[in-house]
Amino acid sequence: MNTWRKPLWIAVVIGAGIMPGFFSKCYNPLRRHPVRWGDHIRPDVSKILDPQRVLDQVRLNVTTEEDILAFFGPDFYLRNRFDPPFPARYFGHYYPVDKLIVYNGADVGVVRENGFTSYTNRGRLTVAFYFYRGVVKYFSINSRVRTPEGRYEYGPYTTPDVLADEFAANWPDAVAYGRYYEVEVLGVPESWANYSWRERFYEEPGFEEKLRADGYYERVEKGYTVEMRMPPGLLKEQNPDGKTEE
Repeated sequence: MNTWRKPLWIAVVIGAGIMPGFFSKCYNPLRRHPVRWGDHIRPDVSKILDPQRVLDQVRLNVTTEEDILAFFGPDFYLRNRFDPPFPARYFGHYYPVDKLIVYNGADVGVVRENGFTSYTNRGRLTVAFYFYRGVVKYFSINSRVRTPEGRYEYGPYTTPDVLADEFAANWPDAVAYGRYYEVEVLGVPESWANYSWRERFYEEPGFEEKLRADGYYERVEKGYTVEMRMPPGLLKEQNPDGKTEE
């Protein structure tokens, strides 16, 4: 075989593994965290939202993605679309989520003393908005406050779904969202996907039966309303029509 053909064959073999994702799913398979065109994951982008503004401005079943960007700006950490929808679990029920937007940021304090400047991490705040058919169905707030001893504790704005998730890194089931997006949405080979070593609740035996028994597929077809849980004594309860009550 001519020597010039060897690099060509190598390129063909590599391309055979890469190009299906590049063309059929429209994503860049060379990225550490692949996303399809129009979606984003930006670890270098940090923005901390005012959780009270989230409570005051976001209306379940009413607020759109355009509203979210108008309220809080374009500096989100992640925006992913799920087709097929992700079967999100929320206090014993399963709801289809076809879009997820996450803002994530650190509360950084600046100390200037004796001509020196130092920075302290006073905490972190993650807000995740879960969409279906163009509107926010519910959201999560993960507020972590750094104590003087250097530990992180949940702040008062943290929503109960975060408190109930033993492994909530930023938002509930964040690892499962990431793996589902890569494997089920993008079609990334399972051995290539991130988070391969983590447990995936949606792959457990009998999961389809759970979805059917819970009425999940009716929600997929007809839509749904989530009875969102708020931290008692602090957050406003929201009605499905977007109105609020004290």
